[in-house]
Amino acid sequence: SVNQLKVALGVHRRSEHESTEQVRFVNLAVKHQAYNEVTMDNDLLLLKLKSPAQVTRGVVGLVALSERAVAPGTSCFVSGWGITAEGIDVLSDQLMAVAVPIVEQRVCSSYYSGQVTDGMLCAGMEEGGKDSCQGDSGGPLICNDKLVGVVSWGEGCARPHFFGVYANVSRYVSWIRKTMATA
Repeated sequence: SVNQLKVALGVHRRSEHESTEQVRFVNLAVKHQAYNEVTMDNDLLLLKLKSPAQVTRGVVGLVALSERAVAPGTSCFVSGWGITAEGIDVLSDQLMAVAVPIVEQRVCSSYYSGQVTDGMLCAGMEEGGKDSCQGDSGGPLICNDKLVGVVSWGEGCARPHFFGVYANVSRYVSWIRKTMATA
């Protein structure tokens, strides 16, 4: 049930209660109406909190949404508590972050046999080694202090030629704003 979902803010270590930590219950979850669980297209879910978060030393305010496509090669950061390597079934205790460059759409799509849609973007290294992984889904891809992507899917983790695939926020700005205004 949505009413049992909680969002934790200001957390860096999952195993410790931190002074910066804020926990909020979820009032409403809105999935994109065209989400396709087979293709992972339109992979976005917005959560409305029952009470607002407080901006503090450990919790930043709203991050601006990227309204334009980001140029290939732009360095971005992805973060999360997912597994730290393929084959490891334990989530990270500490919030991890890694710098990954945006990858040209046609290059990424060619490695994924055309499965990458306009609603998606890719980031990572051609040679592999840096990526989001299982357990990071829904996490942010931040470029130049703007939310550019949301972790969605990929082939394994940090494999050569198989970049991380993200929901492309610039394609969904109007849906996000409309949903936030009416939810």
